Amino acid sequence: MTAYRWMRGQMERRIGPAPVADAYPIWGWYRRDWQHKRPDFRYYRDYEDQVCLEIDVPEEQVLLSDFETWNGILNEGYLSGARNEAEFDAGQAWYDALPAQRKQRELHRSWTRVFEIGPVHDPSWWIGKDVQGCIWELRQEQIKHVLRVRKGQRMEQLF
Repeated sequence: MTAYRWMRGQMERRIGPAPVADAYPIWGWYRRDWQHKRPDFRYYRDYEDQVCLEIDVPEEQVLLSDFETWNGILNEGYLSGARNEAEFDAGQAWYDALPAQRKQRELHRSWTRVFEIGPVHDPSWWIGKDVQGCIWELRQEQIKHVLRVRKGQRMEQLF
């Protein structure tokens, strides 16, 4: 829960307060596999019955972050900002050598790197490949298309 509370705080600072108390972010894809397009359901079938919403939300209401880097936060990991293996090892060694009382501060400070979404094309580093967006609310008029995919059936457009 620490990661989600942290992201909530970042949203409040960067895009404004939640419209209701105790609201948590709504997550969606902004970019997958370097592209701005809906998922290819031949490969992205996570559930037997799933729905994909195409939405249009003003950019000032969206907080973008790197999906792979977010997984580091979920695991309460230090994000060194490395762009290759050697930089990663050096950053981790620096962090590991810190006194305990300073580690927590540096850990949370490092997490802001999740917002660095400029593509870094490297065979082992995929920063910017998959970018997620967080919003506080979704209004009906922001929904442009609704697609439904069920196991064993063709995709259908609901809206």
